[in-house]
Amino acid sequence: MMKDLIRVKRIDDVLVEFFCRVDPDHIVPDEVSYSPDRSKQYKAPDHFLFDRSILVERKSLTVEHETWLSRINTVTKEQGEEYVIFGEFGLNALFRDLDDPERAKDRFAKLSLNQFEKRVKEAREKFREHAAATGIVATNRIVIVSEDGSAALMSDGKLVEWFMGQLFLRSTPINDKVGLTDSIIYIRDPAHTIVGDGGHWFKWVTRASIPHENRRDITGFGSMLFAAMASYFDSLGETTERFGLPRQLIT
Repeated sequence: MMKDLIRVKRIDDVLVEFFCRVDPDHIVPDEVSYSPDRSKQYKAPDHFLFDRSILVERKSLTVEHETWLSRINTVTKEQGEEYVIFGEFGLNALFRDLDDPERAKDRFAKLSLNQFEKRVKEAREKFREHAAATGIVATNRIVIVSEDGSAALMSDGKLVEWFMGQLFLRSTPINDKVGLTDSIIYIRDPAHTIVGDGGHWFKWVTRASIPHENRRDITGFGSMLFAAMASYFDSLGETTERFGLPRQLIT
């Protein structure tokens, strides 16, 4: 009960506080994203940190219970079932009642990942417009996607990690969903995250083709971010040490 009373911040709010604390004088591109005559405003990411070495775009995947229920019933209706769900539930147990559980799980994953992909593509456009308008291309671009989630849904985060890798691996000149993005970090509430066998609340995928010094900067930034977020969640009683350290996937 006490933890629920304390948990008043969204992960996205904690991120903003972290950036302001580690670099109080950092640039907020949205506030200066105007043409020289201020007649036009272009899209820009959220934070330019550490003397323009790290460019960050924040995205949120916060989903309400009704949204999860809608996605679930989109899947179950295809197999002739519809559910009304209250309280906590397990997707695997729910889908086991269907004629084709595996098809249901794959369909549900696709619906959920569509939203993730949409956020990454939105960030791609901000990085693209910012680079075109400012001419600044020699920097490290990171998308941070946070998901506060719902107490009704548990996940180990592995599906999202796989999908982030695929966004980079399957990127082609005619189907480039990441654009200038160098790294994607996914953060979810540890209280709703399954521990073990690769499960983690902090998933992190970085493009393999970037120069070594860029990867070093991204690794340093991500490690610092992980420590700050772990400290925050620990203050809520989450004991994040049970997850161990996150693995940065280079792809």
